Amino acid sequence: MRTFLVLVAAALLCVSSVSAQNAMVLEGAVIFDGIASRPQKKSIIVVEHGRITGFGPRKEVIIPEGAKRLNLKGKYIIPGLIDGHMEHTSPNDLLRMLAWGVTSANVMFSSTDEAVEAERWTNEDTSRAPQIYATAPIFSAEHGVGWKEGSPSDSSHNRFPSNPDEARAAVRKARASGIMRIMIVYDPADWCRDSLPRMKKEVMEALIDEASKQKLFTSVRAPKLADAGEAVDAGAMSLSNGVISDYLDAATAGTLLTRNDYYVTTFTSYEFLADPQGFMKNVLADKRFRASLPAGVVKEYSSAAYADRIAAAYPKGAFVRSHLTALRDNLVSLLRNYVVMVMGSDMNALPGIGAHLELSSMVQAGLTPYQALIAATTFGGQYLGAASKVGTIEAGRQADLVILDADPVADIRNTRSINTVMKHGILFDPKKLLKEANR
Repeated sequence: MRTFLVLVAAALLCVSSVSAQNAMVLEGAVIFDGIASRPQKKSIIVVEHGRITGFGPRKEVIIPEGAKRLNLKGKYIIPGLIDGHMEHTSPNDLLRMLAWGVTSANVMFSSTDEAVEAERWTNEDTSRAPQIYATAPIFSAEHGVGWKEGSPSDSSHNRFPSNPDEARAAVRKARASGIMRIMIVYDPADWCRDSLPRMKKEVMEALIDEASKQKLFTSVRAPKLADAGEAVDAGAMSLSNGVISDYLDAATAGTLLTRNDYYVTTFTSYEFLADPQGFMKNVLADKRFRASLPAGVVKEYSSAAYADRIAAAYPKGAFVRSHLTALRDNLVSLLRNYVVMVMGSDMNALPGIGAHLELSSMVQAGLTPYQALIAATTFGGQYLGAASKVGTIEAGRQADLVILDADPVADIRNTRSINTVMKHGILFDPKKLLKEANR
């Protein structure tokens, strides 16, 4: 495994023609900083050593001598997008995510060793990948969601504890590995397929309690309201997938608020399961998305065989379709109750693209483009425990930015008009990243 990770890291490292050590001034653009209620039209951004060292009106910001000045008149700048729930299956997935403006991501790993290594090398200034904030292990029930022959895939950790003592020992071992976030699958998946064993309640409670003692962040997948309520009552810090089975009750919403818990949206994954063929048809209708994918992938995703395969694996699409209204209403209800929501795509088939689909789905549910952007930037940084580093445009933050050709506040679909991506002060051409990913 480690040899594989070293090769992956090497493949995703490059030296940009624009060094992170050279001072740059970004001027002329309209800037959405993730803080102010309105975009900034007369401000500039100074970047040095991979960080933002100045931001504000031109007369209030010191420009270093010899700085490279980039005139971005007619462009729009937002903080780098943060995907709060993602997995990846290849190095090319990470290239695609960065090309689509995702500069940080909460990525799920079955293997804690792989998770720790991925966090380390994606933190490099020159890595052509989002900075990964890893969640591992993914705890589940034996023969439940994520189980397969040969499980656990992480041979050094017990991902399927059968009792509270095993659960506590597994959490302590994960913490000793350097992990800071764990995932708990508390879901029989009977809302989308034949029912699987669900983790015992006492095991779920032990995992959360021990994680709290070890100062670990706990995310729980619980799409059914009753399960979500039990997880929140047990002290879960985040519901990692939206609740789809029923409309949220006041008690669960109130608990999420009082505990400052997070709610991760993942509309896109539900909409995909609701209608695989219609979903892919809609995605590929956007020329930008279609052009960014290899021809073979476009052909596969356009085929009836692909849609039939997904429908066979998840045969309860009708239930998901009939409950999308509840999913959307739950988001708006939580927003009105000031619960912090985070954009998360959970869309492994479309890395990077999924983030933009998620933003559109959030607006369709009732959020304004501004609110959706906050969920994908400011709140995303808080969710990662990295609000002092990412999610906003401020002096002292990492220089993670996306330069757009059109106004995302006027139309959220304009986040797709990516001109340039900056990670840690290095400029990346999205077209070049996608070309390499599609080789």
